[in-house]
Amino acid sequence: MPQNGAINWQETEAGKELQARFADTHTLQAMTRILERMDTLEKAIDKLAVAMEQGPGMVSMVTDIADEAAQRAMQRGVDIDQRLQNALHLAEKLTAPEMVEKLEGMLAMANQLPDTLSMVTDMADETVARAMQRGVDIDQRLQNALHLAEKLTAPEMVEKLEGMLAMANQLPDTLSMVTDMADETA
Repeated sequence: MPQNGAINWQETEAGKELQARFADTHTLQAMTRILERMDTLEKAIDKLAVAMEQGPGMVSMVTDIADEAAQRAMQRGVDIDQRLQNALHLAEKLTAPEMVEKLEGMLAMANQLPDTLSMVTDMADETVARAMQRGVDIDQRLQNALHLAEKLTAPEMVEKLEGMLAMANQLPDTLSMVTDMADETA
């Protein structure tokens, strides 16, 4: 017993149990893991403190970079405010419930696309096979169509076709005038 009459905690039943528990290997290993975690937390807090100290400088640097990018965009004629408003408008439209439903439907269709393409390819193969049985040379016809498309899309031919279309647009007025002239003559 201690000199001043106080009970030493280590001699109490609870103190003896606590000492026995600290002597247990499992408890010592658990305590070691806790201390290691505390060390890890302490290092993380130290890094966070350093980052917090550097925060204002980093924010300033990022702001300067953003300002320079905005100035370059404005020099190229890009209205960043308008673009951001447009982006927000698009985001609102894209996230509207009815649009989300439509987009989900499109995604479901996209998932079915490989099967649909396979079916269309099978149908095309069958059509080509039937045409060949009737003596139709599909390759020759496709080459002819390509040749015709090349001729029709040549710049000089497009110019001639546009002239013909302009004349065709004027044809009702011209016919009306000729009819009026014929009526007067008669």
